[in-house]
Amino acid sequence: MTGATTEFQPWTRFTERQRWLFLIVLFLIAVASYADRQLLPVVLEHIRLEYGLSDRMLGALGGAPFALCYALSCIPFARAADHGNRKLWLIVAFMLWTVMTVLCGFATSLVFLFIARMGVGIGEGGAVPVSHALVADYFPPDARAKAFAVLSSAVTFGGTVALVAGGWLAHSHGWRMAFIVMGAASLPIAVLAALILREPPRLRDESPSGPRPAFRQEASALVKKPSFRFIITGFTIYSLFAYGPIIFIPAYLMRVMQLDVAVAGTTYGISSGIGTIIGSIVGGIVCDRLTRRDPRWLVWWPAGSYVIAMPVAWLAFGSQSLAGFLFWAGVLMALLFAALPAVFASVQHICGPTRRATASAIVMASINAIGLTLGPLATGWISDLLAPDFGIQSLRYALMIMAIVLAPAAILFAMASRKFLADSE
Repeated sequence: MTGATTEFQPWTRFTERQRWLFLIVLFLIAVASYADRQLLPVVLEHIRLEYGLSDRMLGALGGAPFALCYALSCIPFARAADHGNRKLWLIVAFMLWTVMTVLCGFATSLVFLFIARMGVGIGEGGAVPVSHALVADYFPPDARAKAFAVLSSAVTFGGTVALVAGGWLAHSHGWRMAFIVMGAASLPIAVLAALILREPPRLRDESPSGPRPAFRQEASALVKKPSFRFIITGFTIYSLFAYGPIIFIPAYLMRVMQLDVAVAGTTYGISSGIGTIIGSIVGGIVCDRLTRRDPRWLVWWPAGSYVIAMPVAWLAFGSQSLAGFLFWAGVLMALLFAALPAVFASVQHICGPTRRATASAIVMASINAIGLTLGPLATGWISDLLAPDFGIQSLRYALMIMAIVLAPAAILFAMASRKFLADSE
């Protein structure tokens, strides 16, 4: 790791209390990010009914405008963060996506909503890579999986806020008001970030005052690592499921299970919330312990989780009762989120200290440009294709079919272990 001794590593400059205080603030930012991001899936069925859209059109609206802009913006944000003030760039990104979320609530047409979602994607492109770069400098390697577990659990809390609060607001005051209230409620967190977060000191060879390596050079150094190629490919394939069927679950509950948006949001929010909290905490703690024995557990752990998650997904979407769906959906979320801290920690383990945000950005650009764009489109296309024969049940079968992608994702993570130790920095 650049040959610097432990005493000069950036995490040694902060106390344990400071590290966790910083992590709490980053967690709150991530909660706001995922709440704003997941609000659209909650109200998709309302938008479909208002504008008379097909599932393919819903998939396009739910993925492409956000995903493509996210993928394009996260690289510039990451480059700026790797060679500039990470705290500043995180706050800039946060303010941008929050304001654009509010503007979604003022949409008077699909074009307006499409453009506003593009703005949300541009802002959120700076959230994950910059936050991951900060976490990697706040915490030492043998504590990162646990820290990333806390940060990953923000997906749970943010999603639950979107499902419960967003569902209630949409049910009581309309889907537009849900965007306005949820976006405005996030603004005070930016003040906390400005007051509490600190920019970690950089090692001498990380100094932003020196020559700035070209992005092509940094990306080439990462792609030359076989383990990085396997990780990013496996995670991208996994994201077809994570961003495809998952985005349709509120619509599935409303259409197939005949729930209103408030009940669908609350029931699924509680089920997925419990599952992801348990999965994130257990995954982070267990993976940190296993990693101390062998760092390759950072890729073995996701591989095992995805193998088990595929049949669990079939049990969840195949269930004919709401209780059965909620139980198995909770188990599914626990498995998926148990793997997430290890995935993020594995990227930081092999990327090198000068490419932290850039490595995360490349990964996030890939899963958003491909997973969040093609996952919802593929799910909607399969549902529309099956609709003439299966009616409203077509969405159920589309969700089950999409779970198959978890198998190749697991294989690729297992293959990453072959060169993982040699690729580590």
